[in-house]
Amino acid sequence: MTRTCPCGANYLPVVFASILFISIITSFVIAVAQSDITPWFPAISDTATKSPESNIFSQLVNIATFIGLILVYIRYLQVKRDAEWLEGGRTTLVLNRYSLPAGLIAILGCSIVANFPVSVL
Repeated sequence: MTRTCPCGANYLPVVFASILFISIITSFVIAVAQSDITPWFPAISDTATKSPESNIFSQLVNIATFIGLILVYIRYLQVKRDAEWLEGGRTTLVLNRYSLPAGLIAILGCSIVANFPVSVL
């Protein structure tokens, strides 16, 4: 029997990935419209280095970062709950305890990268 979350948290990974995809496509379209990059074989890193595409990209990634923080914490709680049912799940609990801060740092790193664009002049 499959258990689903009655609160709708099972849609969070889809929302997270969709927002990241939308942020990349939106910044690319704006960069092409502003003639900041060429549409053929662009350097994706150049699509969010100038304003306004940089601002929109940063805001959408910040929203995705917030959802990502929630996802990491929910996954931590899921593994903790499941590992407590296992015999000898101590190793899983220890790894889970170390993976929570690692996941939070990785998600926050995504936000830092989005908010401090580097452009080569």
